[in-house]
Amino acid sequence: MTFTPDSGGYGAPQPNPNQPNPYQANPYQPQQQYQQPQQHPFQPFQQRPVRSRGLGSILTIGVAGLGVVNFLLGFAPFAKEDPKVTSSGIFGSDSMNFFDNASLGAGIVGIALLLLAGVMAGLGLLPNQVPNNVVVAAVSITGFVTLVFTLIGLSEGLEVGVGLIFVIVFGFIQAACAVAVLVLGSAALTPAAPAMNYNVPSPGFGQ
Repeated sequence: MTFTPDSGGYGAPQPNPNQPNPYQANPYQPQQQYQQPQQHPFQPFQQRPVRSRGLGSILTIGVAGLGVVNFLLGFAPFAKEDPKVTSSGIFGSDSMNFFDNASLGAGIVGIALLLLAGVMAGLGLLPNQVPNNVVVAAVSITGFVTLVFTLIGLSEGLEVGVGLIFVIVFGFIQAACAVAVLVLGSAALTPAAPAMNYNVPSPGFGQ
């Protein structure tokens, strides 16, 4: 004897169409979606420290030290008399320093500008102080250029003194260090390129 599904015997029970199936999604009930938090594709850049460490600090100390050295070289001979042109002793001696050239004041202006740049660089190294690298570089370059034109414009009957030569050489080194500090500071402030995030999650089902 066989039992058919419709006979109500020992066959498998037939599903009731009015009874909800727990394994089937209900189209009328909103489904809870689990999505990862959406991230912005452009990551914000992080600004690097303003004050450069290492080489920048060493160069800044060099600018400060050279500014003082260049000013002290003002006591060295700025110019000396050319014995082939004059022997009247217009300076009262064979040579004069930067502080004696009252009629040639460009020399003392040059070393004063180098000292000003050195003092500003040194003050920028103090705690809680923001270094002004642009002004230090500008003043250092101005002082160096002033001394170069002072050398070019020496009056007739004068020869360049050893003090002016040393100040021009050290002034060039000071200006170069100041420009290097400015370049390093500008590179430290340059923002990094924003990183592209290609793992942007796609919209979930039903959105």
